[in-house]
Amino acid sequence: MAGRCTRARSRQVRAPKAPQGHMTTLAGRLSHAEGRSQVSPSRRMTLRELAALAGVSVSTASNALNDTGRMAEETRQLIRRLADQHGYRPNAAARSLRRASTGTIAFFLHPRTTGMGYYRSMVMTVFHLAMQHGLQIQLIGPTELDADWLVTHVDGVILSDPFFGHPRTRALLSSGLPVVTVERPDPAMPAPAGVVRSAHDIVMRRLLDGLRSRGMRQPALVTAGTDFPTDWSGLVGEAYTSWCAEHRRTPLVRPIPFDATHRSVRRAVHDLLRQHPAVDAVIGGHEGIAIGVAGAIAEAGRQVGEDIAVASCVDDAVLQYCAPQITGIDLFPERAVTMAFDLLLEAIDADRRGAVDDAPTPRVLDLPPVIRWRESTPGKSPKR
Repeated sequence: MAGRCTRARSRQVRAPKAPQGHMTTLAGRLSHAEGRSQVSPSRRMTLRELAALAGVSVSTASNALNDTGRMAEETRQLIRRLADQHGYRPNAAARSLRRASTGTIAFFLHPRTTGMGYYRSMVMTVFHLAMQHGLQIQLIGPTELDADWLVTHVDGVILSDPFFGHPRTRALLSSGLPVVTVERPDPAMPAPAGVVRSAHDIVMRRLLDGLRSRGMRQPALVTAGTDFPTDWSGLVGEAYTSWCAEHRRTPLVRPIPFDATHRSVRRAVHDLLRQHPAVDAVIGGHEGIAIGVAGAIAEAGRQVGEDIAVASCVDDAVLQYCAPQITGIDLFPERAVTMAFDLLLEAIDADRRGAVDDAPTPRVLDLPPVIRWRESTPGKSPKR
């Protein structure tokens, strides 16, 4: 039956993969690293430069210097030898973190997101990374997002989906504490030390183009309203409305609470289909919505994957166990938080060395989302 879903298997946290292209011998890798060194002898090497020179992640470089984590002894020797040769001093990130005032990193998680697989994956991954570095993780919510308290209790903060116009987020970004965000913060606020961002607008348009190439002509969007004011929600909504304008389609957006129940989702979809029977594709915005959408469509006597398509803006393992399987946009939460963790190590290192400008330009890393086409969107998968 359309919309029926079985229980998903628990998601496993994957350890970051080793970078490709490693040389097979210590001598060969060292020679390769020396050949590509571009560090000026007039200034101190940073942890990021050392990691790039060795061809490893910042986390791996920090582990090697701190004698923690799992890696080949050859890799550990390479990193330490390069650090000695290029004057990387003992006050680098790994040692700074071990001797920091708290040895703790905070990870912000909104209480309304704790039941979602995307955020659970991030939490499990950041705990795994912290354990590798001998650090503690402090989970914080809106009430703990107090800049004065955090400055004295943690060495840095990772913010997932920072809310726009949020006074406590502004205070934290103004505090001088190293902060890295997963998704862009409010542009009207002070810049964080680093940002991991995804082009949600571009991938949303690709999803809409893919639906159109499969014969769908009137897509609708069921997503969070103003109660989830983030960069993600803004980019998704703007991409949908602009795409509809370009293709002369009526934008049909049904805003629902971010923590909407399945009953409220079904009600919104029933009203949508009754008022606009020509709708032939429904996109669920945040995680979990697409399953409720599929169930409501089945209750209305239509067949998902036959006469109406369903897709989700956030992929999750459970979508693969629905009947039919539901198309989703993979946002790679484990990879996103790993990138953010590396950026935070760099930011804490720079903060300890006093190498932070009064108005720093954030280091931005892009993480492109990928559409996972499945049975709920009938037709041939578009070329990427």
